[in-house]
Amino acid sequence: MYLKLQMEESDNCPICLERFSAPKILDCRHTFCMSCLKCYSDEIGPKQHKLSCPLCRTECKIPNDGLSHLVTNYFVSISESDKCCLNCKNRLKVFGSCKLETHFVVESPQENDCHIIYSILASTGGVLVVPSGIPFILLMNQYGKTIDKIYTPYQCVGIYETNEGDLIGTFPFKRTILSYKFGVWSAFVTCPDYFPVDIVQLTNGNILTCGQKLDMSFSGFGQGCLQLYSSFGEPLRTVDRQYGVFDFPHKIAYDKEHGIIAIADHKNHTVTILHENDGHYAIYKGGNQTVTQMSTSSVQTERQICFHASGICSSSDGNFIVCTPEGHLHIINKFGELIALGTTDCEESFGIFVPDIALDNHGVIWCSDSLYGTIKTFKLEKFANNLDN
Repeated sequence: MYLKLQMEESDNCPICLERFSAPKILDCRHTFCMSCLKCYSDEIGPKQHKLSCPLCRTECKIPNDGLSHLVTNYFVSISESDKCCLNCKNRLKVFGSCKLETHFVVESPQENDCHIIYSILASTGGVLVVPSGIPFILLMNQYGKTIDKIYTPYQCVGIYETNEGDLIGTFPFKRTILSYKFGVWSAFVTCPDYFPVDIVQLTNGNILTCGQKLDMSFSGFGQGCLQLYSSFGEPLRTVDRQYGVFDFPHKIAYDKEHGIIAIADHKNHTVTILHENDGHYAIYKGGNQTVTQMSTSSVQTERQICFHASGICSSSDGNFIVCTPEGHLHIINKFGELIALGTTDCEESFGIFVPDIALDNHGVIWCSDSLYGTIKTFKLEKFANNLDN
């Protein structure tokens, strides 16, 4: 159940009379575009750390660091972002096996360069987007329009829709997991020994989380953590040692229909496929391109040299789609075998910096790029097969 925020203010800036862009709110509760306030301030020459409201003339305090540090008003509609490449400012002209549908910017604080998108997840009502720097999870429709904002008490990183339709999220900076029901966040479990990053709920109701252990005094491999909880938050068992070594498992995808779990590891560049029913597991390393390395414990381990599993999601046909900064979508089956590569001729490919991926209910692929805080949506047209390589 999502809490719908009601907007009582006008959607237009009183100065430019256009839809708000980076809306900032003054002490008098009037809201203006950041750029409009700056032009107004430059024109009248404000007093030291004070500014008269353009509407009511109330003298309002300005933060020591400038107008950009005024409180952002998240409860007004903002102008639509240009569907253009932020790098070259040109309209995107793309073609290829994955056709670009749209390209938009996720709202983020204008006063800094933080554009990280931690997670994107297909849900019943649309797609959930977890950006950094704002106290909200965004619910977007298939066209990239924000239709709801869910307030979060801390910075959320991982989010999942439970079997009951509620939400459960990870808050690694507070080492806690919270559940969201009836518009209220409540404690699910604290994590004193590790930083929870991503989370899923299995069909039996149990909760599986992944992250990194708190004790980092040992600099070798095996600092990753997989923790299983009951639906009530009771710790059941730690399962990371059962399936080999995890360095930093940061993303989990779950195929509910077939009971298959896929875990992407940020540090050892692998995807581990776990089968709930029989305990079978397989490890995907990006095809056959591996290299043998010596660990600190003098044990030979295989490390991938050009595959970085950044984001992962499941598809309706029982496969998993992995996005990488290298510019391909790796489509792997439940046995950890590469069955195809998704490619695109779109500039900057699917995402360059820490890309994440989701497949919505309309069959549209959502890919995030934390370099500019953008999301692209693609329609899959065909695969470039990689089986003969």
